[in-house]
Amino acid sequence: MRLVLDEHIDKAIAADLRTRGHDVLAVTEDDDLRGLTDRDLLSWAAEAGRAIVTYNVRHFGPLSEERQAVGEPYAGLIFLSAKRYPQGRSSGAVARDLSDLMKALPARDALADRSIWLTSVS
Repeated sequence: MRLVLDEHIDKAIAADLRTRGHDVLAVTEDDDLRGLTDRDLLSWAAEAGRAIVTYNVRHFGPLSEERQAVGEPYAGLIFLSAKRYPQGRSSGAVARDLSDLMKALPARDALADRSIWLTSVS
């Protein structure tokens, strides 16, 4: 599985996951991705074969449903709960749980057309 971290997620998490051998990039690391609308990021991620990691279920949930309704695939969504993973205070836990998920679901298309909530895999 390949991931892209939404703009509001610390790029240090992407760096941490890369040291663990995972293919992850953060929107904030790529000038071409910064500032994309959620719709455009979802389209880009679908073309790039990257599941999006985001706290933004309010926007990405309906966008993924729209894509499914018209038969447009997407590479997957991994939602983070701000209650379980408070922004700015849980980078280590997010990196650990994403790494565990990526190990458990190694296929590139493991989340194709699916949305899940991140939880502890172990």
